[in-house]
Amino acid sequence: EDVIELKTKRRPKGKLKKEKSSRKLPIYLRAFYSHYDEIIAQTEQKLDAYMQELNEFGYSLMKHPLDWKKKDIVLYSSVDDGCMIVEAGIVSSLIERSTKKGKRFYWVNILTPYEEIRITVWNEQFNKYNRFFQIGKIIWVSGEKGFGGMSLAKIGDATDFAYKK
Repeated sequence: EDVIELKTKRRPKGKLKKEKSSRKLPIYLRAFYSHYDEIIAQTEQKLDAYMQELNEFGYSLMKHPLDWKKKDIVLYSSVDDGCMIVEAGIVSSLIERSTKKGKRFYWVNILTPYEEIRITVWNEQFNKYNRFFQIGKIIWVSGEKGFGGMSLAKIGDATDFAYKK
């Protein structure tokens, strides 16, 4: 039993139990945390084979590597504009663009088990999180759905979690 001493003018009559310090896992990471080992177990061979078939034929007869997590991944087209959502998928393409004023940004497309989603990533975000934007990498993304796609708020992959079983 953990106990703490309190400093007061009066002497306490006993010792108090220390409250448990709970580090709650953010809701957008819970699905990944509970299946950390399975996500890591997705071999590069399976991902490469899936991506190769997809690139060659435009579709794949193999199951999507995140197909077993379909119930936790939201159908992007069913969410209203302006809502915050979390999506997971494979980075399928990366397109560099610029605004009329010359500000650079990127369109990162991720392939979920349902559909392909475009994420707008500004240059500063891209430089900060560039290790996630590798074609064929499984990532999760949190952001706001907009007319032209999804804006990036948070990003991660299965190897990022400080919490390990």
